[in-house]
Amino acid sequence: KLLLILCVVTGSAAFQFVYIPCEQGQPMEEWSLHPKDQEDEIGCLTNHLQLWYGKRGLTEEQKREFKEHVRMHLKKRNPAEKTEELLDNSMGNPDIASMADQILGSESVEIVTVLPPMSQFGYVTISLYIDDKGVARNLPHNHRATSLLETVSTRTGPILGDAFVAKTYDNEMGDHGGFRRLNLGVTDISSSAGWIKLCQRQKMLSIRNHEKVQSGSPNAH
Repeated sequence: KLLLILCVVTGSAAFQFVYIPCEQGQPMEEWSLHPKDQEDEIGCLTNHLQLWYGKRGLTEEQKREFKEHVRMHLKKRNPAEKTEELLDNSMGNPDIASMADQILGSESVEIVTVLPPMSQFGYVTISLYIDDKGVARNLPHNHRATSLLETVSTRTGPILGDAFVAKTYDNEMGDHGGFRRLNLGVTDISSSAGWIKLCQRQKMLSIRNHEKVQSGSPNAH
């Protein structure tokens, strides 16, 4: 196993999480991160991944394409009579270029929780971390991460660019402030892993409930 140490400081215990590269020929890796203290446990991973994704940056062409994408998205989301208002600075409405610049000027990570914290599962949570600018950066399709997402949830891909998977304990009524990072290794990204089987069961229940609601069945729950 390849273990990459991102940060070594004193404080809370280090935890492992899994890196899923978008390149098919590159193996998954176990990375380790060490929070500065208990308070840092919640945001430490997101903060490090913002730096990781931000290293790629954006070309001027990609920025222009992203601004056009924002423009087209707003046009689809708003009635035709509102479109001109959105584009007109003089009416005090948001300027699309400025709005896009604000988005482009910040780095954020999309967090997709595939196993939410529930008492019957010991409040263990599994989440995927994804570059939210994958489209703007024109990143390649991450087939392994997309397959994992679609295996354990009702969401569909594609996931673009590198992805990460992490495990936590999240119980507001529990000890340790109700939140702590747990270890997740490459061997846990397997069809035989317990958490994946749990997610698949939850996915099937969700699909069945949706079908019952669609059919008007009184036993949807």
